[in-house]
Amino acid sequence: MAEQNGSTVLVVDDRSSVRKLVQEALESSGFRVVAASNGENALVIARESPPDVALVNADLPWRGGVNTIDGLKRLSPALPVIIMTAIRRFTDDELSMRGVARVLLKPFDLSELVSTVSDVADGGIRECAG
Repeated sequence: MAEQNGSTVLVVDDRSSVRKLVQEALESSGFRVVAASNGENALVIARESPPDVALVNADLPWRGGVNTIDGLKRLSPALPVIIMTAIRRFTDDELSMRGVARVLLKPFDLSELVSTVSDVADGGIRECAG
């Protein structure tokens, strides 16, 4: 996998094991990773240091994944967002309206994760091309 020139990925997931696994996979591929356990923390991080890509769990408690994405897009409308979900419960139109670039269906393998994030970070955004 090519070096990602330090692109920063904001990983938002309430499960620490998922955050750690995703962070390790992305960092070993050359990404800089900042992680948040919930939507509120994600917005604080994004305000202080805007990421290049956001990877958000659709099933976050409290604020929720979709509301977190909406908040991130208000801060940075051009921010590419990848949503992680176990169940494809959103239509492409719903995701496209929110500016979601890709959907990663859980469980995903780490090579798929890195490939998807790399493509989006390199500008390969296909609105909701799942």
